[in-house]
Amino acid sequence: IDVDDFKRINDTFGHETGNEVLRQVSRLLSTTIRGVDLVARIQEVEASPVVARYGGDEFEILLPDTGKVGLQAAADRILQALAKEQFFANGKPLHVGFSLGGALFPDDAPDARELALRADEALYAAKREGKNRFCMYKVRDAATQ
Repeated sequence: IDVDDFKRINDTFGHETGNEVLRQVSRLLSTTIRGVDLVARIQEVEASPVVARYGGDEFEILLPDTGKVGLQAAADRILQALAKEQFFANGKPLHVGFSLGGALFPDDAPDARELALRADEALYAAKREGKNRFCMYKVRDAATQ
């Protein structure tokens, strides 16, 4: 999950506004994902999900025992929740979009490192297709690379 045009938010409204957007996203994700889902790190979890940032404005969620249909459903649920969230800058509403990319283990990648790379490729596909959307990883043939 990537906050679309996050640099613009920081540059226009300041880093404190950008940090507040990230805090809101973290809180929202912790209420949107399942208790067994993990964000950005692997550890034993008891009852509540773990939410952490993956990059400057990126979040990575691991969805155990989730296939293609479940991944699409989770992405839809997250995008809908994010779309309903209200963000503000200096007391005024701020439009914030989000791009999501997803990949499946072991279908798309043989290990965690490759899985993260494939999900990142899907994330950038979502951005190329207009942002504020989800894309599933698709194997590209040699002609399109």
